[in-house]
Amino acid sequence: MKVVDLLKEQELLKAKYFAETEQGFILEVEEGQDTEYLSEQIKKHYEEVSNALNRYMEIEDMLSKVYASTYIQVLGHQFTVATGIKLLHEMTQVVKEPVTRHIVTNYHPMSIFLSMCSAPSNFYYSSKQRGYLDPLGLKEDLIIEDVLYKVEEFLTHLRYAIEKSIQKTEV
Repeated sequence: MKVVDLLKEQELLKAKYFAETEQGFILEVEEGQDTEYLSEQIKKHYEEVSNALNRYMEIEDMLSKVYASTYIQVLGHQFTVATGIKLLHEMTQVVKEPVTRHIVTNYHPMSIFLSMCSAPSNFYYSSKQRGYLDPLGLKEDLIIEDVLYKVEEFLTHLRYAIEKSIQKTEV
């Protein structure tokens, strides 16, 4: 079985049993309602949902183990799929602060590293021509600031590497 199959099973369990509109296990009743029948239905529903939750969590554990032991490589950096997923959650798109127009990144080391690999984002308009000392050849020939591109490029490659791993990895 592949990781993608487990993810599909999880999504189906979520859709069937864990919608926000799902009926709870405690009902308000009005006088005259058949509470014995309702009680039996609630007990059956509870058992079914409880079993679905157990299966969902079992899949979650299997995925966690696979993600922790499967490596991907993204733009020369190797790490586990688990770390890649964490990076996706922690790294946000780099944006310009609306008032000062300075580039704002989050503080994840990968964001800081990519920012360090980028041309300075504070462009000063003057009559003097400014150049860059770039012995590693990191500067991109782009109109937008390099850091915006580099972070988006990393996240794009990361998403692709994770998706590729999900499609190929056996459980």
